[in-house]
Amino acid sequence: MFSGIEQFPRFPEFPATGKAQLDAQLSLMQALASASLDNAAKLAALNLQTAKAIMADYPLIAQQRMAASTPQEWLSQATVQVRPNLERMMTYGRQLADLTLAAQNDLSAAAQRATQAMQADHHSAQAPAAPQPAAPAKPKSAKKST
Repeated sequence: MFSGIEQFPRFPEFPATGKAQLDAQLSLMQALASASLDNAAKLAALNLQTAKAIMADYPLIAQQRMAASTPQEWLSQATVQVRPNLERMMTYGRQLADLTLAAQNDLSAAAQRATQAMQADHHSAQAPAAPQPAAPAKPKSAKKST
């Protein structure tokens, strides 16, 4: 897989600073995409875990409600089952908030690292070259007139 400016072989005339800038931007995009995909995978895992927990309890809940012989008994069963569902929803909300905060921190850190790298490249490209020592002056030869 290509990385950086190697993806664009038609543009060999890019100056070194342009290549460094493009490499830094591609690195930023790669870091952001990687962090985003990792966090999306964590979100999918959380949703799957929550769905499995709900589906695992569903047959027992349905059976208990079907066993009710009167509407009051059915309502009583439903009321008892509200608390565990509410607790599950609160836990899911906390985990989702933690995941969102971690994702925000990951993306911010990646962007900050890339920005610092771009600034370092920019400053190194603008740094004045070390002055070259002046060549010793050649003595002028005197011309003889004849």
